[in-house]
Amino acid sequence: MTAAAEERFENAIAALRLGASDFLLKPLRNMDELMVAVERALEKRQLAISVRQLSQSLERMRNTDFLTGVCTRRYFFERVSVELMRSKRYLKPISCMMVDIDHLGQINGTYGTPCGDQALAHVARCLVESTRTTDIVGRYGGEEFIVALVETKPEQALVAAEKVRKSIENRNLVFGGQNIPVTVSVGVAGSEEATSIAELVAQASQAVAEAKRAGRNCIRAAGAKVSG
Repeated sequence: MTAAAEERFENAIAALRLGASDFLLKPLRNMDELMVAVERALEKRQLAISVRQLSQSLERMRNTDFLTGVCTRRYFFERVSVELMRSKRYLKPISCMMVDIDHLGQINGTYGTPCGDQALAHVARCLVESTRTTDIVGRYGGEEFIVALVETKPEQALVAAEKVRKSIENRNLVFGGQNIPVTVSVGVAGSEEATSIAELVAQASQAVAEAKRAGRNCIRAAGAKVSG
């Protein structure tokens, strides 16, 4: 808010164009005029804050998978693309895990789709709890999740993958009063074998396919086999 003498009216208009919320002509006629102007300024400020908060809330919703609470596939790729560029620039390793829920179709068929949805949320929670806050967890699609392990070498990623696999294997899903076992197959790839996020994810996807062919509930790494 700004105040201007009547002969400086043009300056007041210019101030409004530059972002001032209101203006008063001097001399002020009474305090009521000032109070009304202050109230208008406060209302405009509160409206601007509300709009900004709403925009931030909508952005979070756009970036978050509604069922599992982890990153959407699009947002995951956005974030990891930045991390991959950073890893190349500063010569820091980055690895990727593809996590596929074993036999989710059977869970849906036996216990119903709501149970399958709970299995997805269950695995997402285990992934978040079993990884670091600096890692990035996303929903890749269907029964698949993807995790970017920042500043992590491929051999370290294998240790992290086993931690994830055991965490899920050892925590049954409780649904309708029943304990339902859930396991995952995990594929691991490291940035040393990839030049782009798409290539890194493709290699992790191939590795998880190998894990499924090997009998599921195990880990495979891009270019190598790992017992688990």
